[in-house]
Amino acid sequence: MRLGLGVDTGNTFTDAVLMDLGEAQILKTAKAPTTREQLIRGILAAIDEVLEGINPGGIALVVVSTTLATNAIVEGKGREVGLVLLGWEPDRGLKLPPCHLIRVEGRFNARGEEIEPLDLEGLGSAVRGMQQKVEGFAVSGYFSVRNPKHELQAKRLIQEEAGLPVVCGHELTGELGIYERTVTAVLNARIAPIISSFLSSMEEVLHERGIAAPLMVVKSDGSLVNVERAMEHPVETVLSGPAASAIGGWWLSGIKDGVIIDVGGTTMDIISLHDGFPKLSKEGATVGGWRTRVQAVDAWVSGLGGDRRVRIKKAEREVKIEIGPRRVVPLAFADLDGEVARTMEVYDSVEFFKGLERAYFSAKLDRNSKLLLNIISQQELVNLGQLRELAREKRIYLFPQMLKQLEDWGSVQRIGFTPTDALHVLGEYQGGKAEPAQSGAQILGKRIGLNAVEFSKLVKEQFERLITLELVKKLISEEKPWVEFERDPLWKYLTEKTHSFLKVQLRLDIPIVGIGAPALAFLPDVAQTLNSELAQVDHYEVGNAVGAISGSITSRVEALVRRQSNDQFLIFLPSQREVLQVEDEGEAMEYALCKARELAQAGALSLGAEEVELKIQEKRYRFGLGRIRVIAVGKPAVAEEV
Repeated sequence: MRLGLGVDTGNTFTDAVLMDLGEAQILKTAKAPTTREQLIRGILAAIDEVLEGINPGGIALVVVSTTLATNAIVEGKGREVGLVLLGWEPDRGLKLPPCHLIRVEGRFNARGEEIEPLDLEGLGSAVRGMQQKVEGFAVSGYFSVRNPKHELQAKRLIQEEAGLPVVCGHELTGELGIYERTVTAVLNARIAPIISSFLSSMEEVLHERGIAAPLMVVKSDGSLVNVERAMEHPVETVLSGPAASAIGGWWLSGIKDGVIIDVGGTTMDIISLHDGFPKLSKEGATVGGWRTRVQAVDAWVSGLGGDRRVRIKKAEREVKIEIGPRRVVPLAFADLDGEVARTMEVYDSVEFFKGLERAYFSAKLDRNSKLLLNIISQQELVNLGQLRELAREKRIYLFPQMLKQLEDWGSVQRIGFTPTDALHVLGEYQGGKAEPAQSGAQILGKRIGLNAVEFSKLVKEQFERLITLELVKKLISEEKPWVEFERDPLWKYLTEKTHSFLKVQLRLDIPIVGIGAPALAFLPDVAQTLNSELAQVDHYEVGNAVGAISGSITSRVEALVRRQSNDQFLIFLPSQREVLQVEDEGEAMEYALCKARELAQAGALSLGAEEVELKIQEKRYRFGLGRIRVIAVGKPAVAEEV
């Protein structure tokens, strides 16, 4: 029996699944808390649980999806990078990720013709002057996707002069868009050591457990790549989690057209399926506010996770339940004993704080914030009401922004009531302890005249309403991406007002597939509201890990054919440009198609695929310009049975 091990590291939980690859059957699943500062710890906990009693020599394939690349970009982590701009510079107002700039002459036009030679002497001098300041380089040339010659020349020179790793823009994408391509290259260069270190650690721990199987990683488009490619092009994994959700939802349900909703603790991801494939973003992934040219699933990522803080908010004469935006540790998962839980009643507060192991005193913190951090760090766990008393003793006035700053710095962790706790009170989810959640619901409910169950039902209904609105936004934005929902008065009227005679009902004609531990608690009512069907699937709670191990390797190649003259065509392919001497456009298109097929197949095989199948996704020629898209799909090669 050849076994596959799928692992997904989300922001809240790390999931693992064990699959019989021959029968395509899931044998075991496991969950463990994600340890963000040391991802390997949480991964090992999940792996060890799912492999208990299993011969590790039977593992033939390991696939991991991870939020590590995304988190590194969002948090601004990474090495110092030198950015070499060939023949252009950003317009004023266009920001780039942190980097050291070098600009040299040399550029091509849209036909891939050199209009300015590359200044190799100037580049060499600039690199020698910068090599002590940086740990890697990114190169981005004008129209390099039409002719990569200058980028490749620059790469060779930098490697000879500095001996440092170099990535070129055309190596990461074949799409036009010099700014986005440059951002992609810089981010890739910055996070490469982080991803390489993580994957190297993964290989080591697998080896220690006697697992000699190939290690693969889920890309942003849902396909798989071998570990070598992931180390070289880590930016391609930025939306690994949502992509795994889409593949897992499709594999578990068998639905070709539908919508996947992954309800996690930190975020909620919504992805549409069309003809068995996740819909891809036309513009590329946007991560941490940076627009890239990374091919990725068209995921609607909302901060509406199950671990968002629930508060009672009073405004004028109205009392509202507010969910989010801050994520907290649910009371049910905070390991609160009975005595600690009772302090909620003593201080009439459901929120606690604890100092983290990596808590530090930042120079940017003011004196009072440092003192407050010291108070929290001295306590194993401190209630917000108790913290106010301790702060007063130190003559510190406790401002909400002080606590927020400490949270943002990762120095303290907040614990509070969440939609996840509401499910524990209602008995619809039992992953943690129900008693602290019940105490929290009782205290908050009392403020608006409700008991614990009534309050939890209200929280659940409010959360489901927000999920429904996010789903509607996602589907509308696929057709009308320019709609600004929060500024649209009609949207606000339909979602916030109730007319005496006018009722609005929506109908979703495709099924919903729920992924994530709380999915079956929240999504049935969402489907009912939209007059849709909720597909019931097994192992939905570890759907991302299922998506990881059930994915395929794909290689997409686009070829452009442009008529240059009566008897000459330009053929643009990834990393190459050819001049073809023929008169007939049909002959030129067939030549380009043949080349694209060869490159797609070779690409899939190089990434670790076997038994590759080729599909022509597009082939058209109009007004002197032809476009061909070919995709090669194959299952990853696995280790032999032992």
